[in-house]
Amino acid sequence: MEMLINKDGYAESLVEAGFRSITPDAIRMWVKEGVKLLPDGAKKLYFENPLVAPITRRVLIHHWKLVDHYLGHPENTLEKINSVNPENAEVLRDRDVCEYVVKEVNDTYNYLKRFVGDS
Repeated sequence: MEMLINKDGYAESLVEAGFRSITPDAIRMWVKEGVKLLPDGAKKLYFENPLVAPITRRVLIHHWKLVDHYLGHPENTLEKINSVNPENAEVLRDRDVCEYVVKEVNDTYNYLKRFVGDS
């Protein structure tokens, strides 16, 4: 976690790798199964655990520009998902799929804003 706080470019590289791992099949599965961008297990581990939450908060605050760029602006998230794999754009043309992704991005951003705001 300390590396995420201090090393420039590391968080950006992780985010880029995460976007590159998104495939059309994964998007379809997320929507079909109702997969959350921020699952309850992750919330419990990183945000509700009193030993880990302070570190999580520091990482988020340090990288808030990156968080805000994607999660605070769903259009940037959609653009990035499409740019890393052009086949993703075809899947996201489906209104229900796109709305699901945008809702998850917004819900996650609002959760993180509340979490960081509590500091």
